[in-house]
Amino acid sequence: MWAYQMNFTQLFLISIFQSMKKILLSAFVLLFLLNTNAQNSKNQIIGTAGTTHGVQNGNTLSWTIGEPIVGAISINDKLLTQGFHQPYLFDCQLDIDTKVSCVGNDEFMVSVDIEGDDQEFIISSSNADAFNGVTSKEFSDGPFANNTSYTFSVALKNRQFCNQTITVDNIDCNTNSLQLLAFNGEVLADGNILNWSTYGAITNGSLQIQRSLDGVNYTTIHAYTPDATEFEQQTFVDSNPSTGLNYYQLVKINEAGQVEDTKKVNLLRIENTSNVEYTVTTYPNPVVSQLNVTLSDYQEETVLIGLYSPSGNILMTNEVDVLDNNIMIDFRNFDNALYLLSIATPKGELITTQKIQKLD
Repeated sequence: MWAYQMNFTQLFLISIFQSMKKILLSAFVLLFLLNTNAQNSKNQIIGTAGTTHGVQNGNTLSWTIGEPIVGAISINDKLLTQGFHQPYLFDCQLDIDTKVSCVGNDEFMVSVDIEGDDQEFIISSSNADAFNGVTSKEFSDGPFANNTSYTFSVALKNRQFCNQTITVDNIDCNTNSLQLLAFNGEVLADGNILNWSTYGAITNGSLQIQRSLDGVNYTTIHAYTPDATEFEQQTFVDSNPSTGLNYYQLVKINEAGQVEDTKKVNLLRIENTSNVEYTVTTYPNPVVSQLNVTLSDYQEETVLIGLYSPSGNILMTNEVDVLDNNIMIDFRNFDNALYLLSIATPKGELITTQKIQKLD
């Protein structure tokens, strides 16, 4: 009886020991996988659902269900995605240098030098005779007829959400007088950066960068006399912009002090979120022509809006009237694509940013 009891006890202990081995082995494998995932995983989706769980040794296990990455905010040459879970920062490192040269008196060529992480880049243009395809870090296009415009975009081949659009507008090879070709800007942490390009020179006169808070009364914040005789690109940083909507214009002044030509750009600068939580409804979404935006309990007479491409390019910034807590935005001139709509108070306090899909 004692021998049988000893054998039974031994069998019972052996059974427990084998069960504990399986549990320990399973726990070891699970911890190994968690450590491996924590070290090597990259957050590369914007989630519509997800959560994060704490596990042993300070590690975390995250899961997400969602849609592909959409670059949302441009920070210098970087893109910060927006979503419900796991934002991800991309460094585009895309620099483009554009030059224009006349061919005789009635045509011009465009030359581009591209610097970026990729060795190949995608060029796309809506101009009938323009180049569309893959190129290396240098390419030339043309010739194009005098007094015509040429617009193209450059994108990294392997990350096409990293892109820039360039416009060369109304080149006149019959004159050496200064021509304003392009004027655009970008909101950065240390100020609003303004970029412009010109062709030709001014004998007696100047170029001025002017800023306004109401779009009517402008003051000069930068002035100089261009001395280049051909294509030139310039940059100026407004280090003291106002929060909210800043109106800028590039002005050509002749020797008599008269305005000969202007180009304008508006930049929406948002540094804080609104303390009041408004209920914002956008419909229809997807939108075909007119987008309706309803702001419940909104008390201001106007609202600031900014419309951006997924890569952060500014498409429209404006101050619009609010009628019966409603505004309307015209999408008829925009291509079928995903857009980001930011809405802010007149003081530049962010109310909401929403994704808007345009369809025919």
